[in-house]
Amino acid sequence: MEASQRSEDIPRKKVEVSVDCATEDMQEPVTLTTQDIGAGGLFIQTDYPLDIGTRFGCRFDLGAGDPILAECEVAWVRTGEEGDPQPTGMGVRFVALEAEDLERLRGWVTGEEIAVDDGETPRVTFRIEGLGQTVPGEFRALSDDGMSAVAELPFLKVGSAVQVSVDEPGDGPRAGRIAWLVVE
Repeated sequence: MEASQRSEDIPRKKVEVSVDCATEDMQEPVTLTTQDIGAGGLFIQTDYPLDIGTRFGCRFDLGAGDPILAECEVAWVRTGEEGDPQPTGMGVRFVALEAEDLERLRGWVTGEEIAVDDGETPRVTFRIEGLGQTVPGEFRALSDDGMSAVAELPFLKVGSAVQVSVDEPGDGPRAGRIAWLVVE
């Protein structure tokens, strides 16, 4: 890995934390270990890193019992050569992360307490093909790459088609597919 592939401007915390990772193709998540965590992403130690550009979901806990869920993308890979003291693995960036989780993460990394805005969030509804009615959801985060919303939909599986409406001015329905499921 070249030093220029990793931004040194982003604060990080060198820490080993278990992180559950899953791609759309996986039957079950795998649990790996971080080397460090920052507000922009994390380094995951593994002898079998995913290809650069691969997206996957991850879940990890900072010790407060309230896990952070994020969509990640592999930004760079360290394959490790003989005699290299650095562990093999992959640097991943967060592409979708709830605003509250991002603030919590920033505060945890820097050691500062950060207040979270508990303002009103937009209303979200899911229209699932073949269901015949909409299902209410809870908005979590929005990025250029997609959105994160939560709803209780026990009958869905990864890959199901879904249309999501966000009740904000100028936003119409967005079509997509389920990319990550969490069973709680």
